[in-house]
This record gives sequence, C-alpha cells and structure tokens, in this order.
Amino acid sequence: MSNLKKLVVKSSAAKKLRLFNPWVYQNEIAMLPEGLEEGECVDVVDLKGNHFGVGYTNVKSVITLRMLSFKQEAINGKWIKERLNIAIASRNSILEHSNSCRLVHSEADGLAGLIVDFYDGVLTVAINTAGMERLRKEIVGALIDIIKPEGIYEKSDASVREKEGLETTEGVIYGKVPDFIEVVEFGCQFGLELKSAQKTGFYLDQRFNHGILTEYVDEEATMLDLFCNVGGFGMHALNAQAKHVTFVDSSAVAMEQVVSNISLNDFEDDGRTTCVTANAMDYIKDLADKKETYDIVVLDPPSFAKTREGAKGAVSGFKHLILNGIRVCKPGGIIALFSCSYHVGMDELIEISLDASRDTGKQLKVLEHMYQDKDHPYLLNMPNSLYLKGLLFQVL
Repeated sequence: MSNLKKLVVKSSAAKKLRLFNPWVYQNEIAMLPEGLEEGECVDVVDLKGNHFGVGYTNVKSVITLRMLSFKQEAINGKWIKERLNIAIASRNSILEHSNSCRLVHSEADGLAGLIVDFYDGVLTVAINTAGMERLRKEIVGALIDIIKPEGIYEKSDASVREKEGLETTEGVIYGKVPDFIEVVEFGCQFGLELKSAQKTGFYLDQRFNHGILTEYVDEEATMLDLFCNVGGFGMHALNAQAKHVTFVDSSAVAMEQVVSNISLNDFEDDGRTTCVTANAMDYIKDLADKKETYDIVVLDPPSFAKTREGAKGAVSGFKHLILNGIRVCKPGGIIALFSCSYHVGMDELIEISLDASRDTGKQLKVLEHMYQDKDHPYLLNMPNSLYLKGLLFQVL
C-alpha cells in the first residue's frame, strides 16, 4: 500500500475508526496529503503512524473521509466484484417472496456512497460520492457480470453529488429499461415507472413491516393509511381481505399511483377503498374531531428531522400524530407508528407515545418493534445506519 498517500487523523477520529465507524469529518483530520484529488484513495493512519486501512477522500465534503476497508488492500475491480458478490448473496432469501430488493446499501455493505436496487431484472444505481464515481467503470462492469440485468438505470442523488462537487445525469447506462415495471411483494403488485420515480425507484425498506401488519388484518378490519405514498400498507391490508382502507397523502402524484395500484390488484370494483389527497396532519385531526374511528391506523410520515437540530420540531409532529392516532383508533384497535429519521429513535418514539398515553388516558400495549428490512442492513458500528424504527401498539 506504499503507493497510496497517507492521511493522518486526529485522536477523536482514531477512536471511532477503532470501532469501525467508516466516517471521518473535516475537523477530525490532522493532516491531508498534498495534491489530493477528489475521491482519491488514501492510507489512513493516526498521529502515531498506526494504520486503519483504506478510504477515499473529498475535501469538498463535510464527510471528508469514508472508509472502504479496515485492512491495507488494493481497491480495484477485483475488490469491487468481491464486495458486490457478498452483498448480493445476502439478499437471496428476500427474492423468495419478492421480485425486487436492495442489493447494495452503501456503508452497511462496505461500499460507501453506492446504492443498487433490483427490480424484476432491471437495476437502478446511485453513485453518490466522488470516491464511487472514480470506480464507476468497475462497479457497472461487475454488476453486469454478476447479475446479467436487462438494463441499468442511474438515479444518483443530485443534492448529495452537488455537495461532492459532482454533476448529475440520470438515465439508462446499460441495456434496455422498460417504462413500467411491476414490483411484486407478498403477492401484492405495485406499478413502478422507474424513470419518474423518487429516489432509486421504490421504498423497499418497509417490506417486512407490511408483512407484520397483515397478520393483524381480518375481514372486518378498517384501516387508515396515513402518509400512504404508493399505498404499501393499505394494499397489503386489502390483499388480506380488510373490509376498507382509506389512503391519505398530500401528493397528488402519489395518490395517482395509489389509484393505479388499486386497479393493478383488482380492488377497484369492490368498494373497499377511499383515496384522499390532503395534508395528513390536518386530516387526522379533522377525523378525530368528527369522532371517526378505525381498527388499524398507520402513521408513516416522511423524515421530520434530517438533522439533530430538527429533532425538537419532529417530536411535536410525532406527538400530534400519536395523540390523534389514539383518538381515531377503536378500543382494542392497533396503531403502527414509524420514524424514518435517525435523530428520532426508538427511545424517543416510546417517550412520545408514553406522553400521549397519559394525555389520552389510554394504555398502549406494544405488540411489535419494527425496523428496516434486512436488504437495508444496519451496521452496529455506524449508529445512523439504523434509520427506520416502528412501534405497533394495541390501544387498550
């Protein structure tokens, strides 16, 4: 590894690296080598010269160093292919009940800055950092060799790439990509127009939780699916023979997708669905004031807190949701409450819900703790990789 430049980290970073946390910030670096290029791999050492492994750097990014290996080894096409093979092999069990899954989840799979999703033979890739950009040819070549996909569509995160000093283009980078893909999940179909979809295509991280919630659905169940996006929870409830589902989202585009998915699953003619385009925070309060109730209430808001500073405002948002969620839940009914922000964790959800229990005079019996599905792995050494948390309550 003598051909790599040496980057020296401060003691604070050394402590994190000994715990295999892969991120080092600007203020944790003691010395940057001269002439460093964006995304260049470096040999990482502490002030005493102890080696930590290999990472790539970008002085334009607040996260200036991202580790790729905690050993001294060459980062090349062979290394990329080995990492991809390990990541892909760990997803095989998911494809037994779905035709889609996340194959690479950035740092949690040892490939910081890279996201790869699989949708029924088609791949989407997000190459979000300068370090991964330098390995683009090796990544795409290895994916073609391992997966043999029909096509690959790039949907890199424009805002992240901008912070890295990179331009963003979106489009087909290999083979052919259809305009419409059917995502199958536990027997439910979801239409995906990949080229206009958000992020890398489809929110796959709730798959396992969709399955959990259907265990509580029977033919008499009514559900309120709040912040429903494309209707994941509600569609599975309908597939489990729920009596009625009300879908609510503020996005007209999302609601169009819900309507399309209802049709795709042949639910449109049985009178079991209501679709509402509205502000979910206002809508649930209106329902509570009208004393309307449901057997199952799903509260799955978008991230309320993208930063630690935003966590305080997020708490009040969650408090509003769970208070009104309890009010619109029938006695003995259940509530699913989720946070997709690292800054509002399981402990915070429990504390918020306990306050709501006191304020409403209702006991909350915990039925399930829920997390992101296993194709979005959580790296114990990197706490913020555990971002999706959920509680399933019964209202007593």
